[in-house]
Amino acid sequence: MTRITTTTPTVKEMREKGWKVRVSYYRPTSHHSDLYSLKELRDLSHNQSLDFVHPKGGKITVEIKDGEGVEHRGESNCSLNDSFNKGFGRDLAIRRALGLPIEKEAPTPADIQMAKMVISECELAIEEYQRISEECKEFLKTANANK
Repeated sequence: MTRITTTTPTVKEMREKGWKVRVSYYRPTSHHSDLYSLKELRDLSHNQSLDFVHPKGGKITVEIKDGEGVEHRGESNCSLNDSFNKGFGRDLAIRRALGLPIEKEAPTPADIQMAKMVISECELAIEEYQRISEECKEFLKTANANK
């Protein structure tokens, strides 16, 4: 988990300083013409989109040209497993562009407890697999002996 600990300069603040700032957002989409009947497709105006924007995943790119003419670029990518958060992603991209610190959060006690539970369940599953595997071997020995 990434954490931003200090205030990130806003796009408005940077523009007030005379900096040029461009923020680009990309969200994955799917074309869903199969969700519409033929009549509904005919009724859609030409400028209406059939694209569905996914709630997860995305990319934000920030391009900054500061008062001295130096260009900075930063990106943040959202996994397809995570819900897209426009504000957090923009702040993260700005911080990367400007070289500001970004900290990784230490796991919380709840995270550690969850990891221990997952490991315990995996160990139980492995034990069960080994038990079933032994039973199958015994069954095959008995079946081969009775031939």
